[in-house]
Amino acid sequence: NQVFITVLFPAISRLADKRDGIRLVTNMESRLYPLLFLGSLGGIAALLKIFGPSYPFRLTFVFLFALYGTMFIASSIRFWMIAAIGRKGATYVAIHGLIASVLIVIGNFSLLPRIGIAGAAVAGIAAFIYTFITARLFFLRYDEQPEHFDE
Repeated sequence: NQVFITVLFPAISRLADKRDGIRLVTNMESRLYPLLFLGSLGGIAALLKIFGPSYPFRLTFVFLFALYGTMFIASSIRFWMIAAIGRKGATYVAIHGLIASVLIVIGNFSLLPRIGIAGAAVAGIAAFIYTFITARLFFLRYDEQPEHFDE
């Protein structure tokens, strides 16, 4: 995530036709996410082993939190790309980021009492699916009419 913020965000922001940069990053994503998910699986499994009795080692937890981490990074990258487009992109990210945050809070309140800590992962995954879909819709509109988003 930090690599994107420090390298790709400024590069996309400076491009005259930001669609080229967005396409480049989008093409890289398809190769990045499987590796990221595998790394998350290993990292979460290691954390559960380290913290031992505090959190029981369950494959469901490992899978859910690895998916949560992967979706978090994927959504962050897409939202940073949208923000790099300009003021309208940043406004879009702020509005839909707020909606995603509300979804997480509502999901936590409703799921944590029922299914425990896994409810937090499920709520987050649902919110990140929302941001992933809204980002994809934004990119489709932007690709068709980039001049509409110019400042």
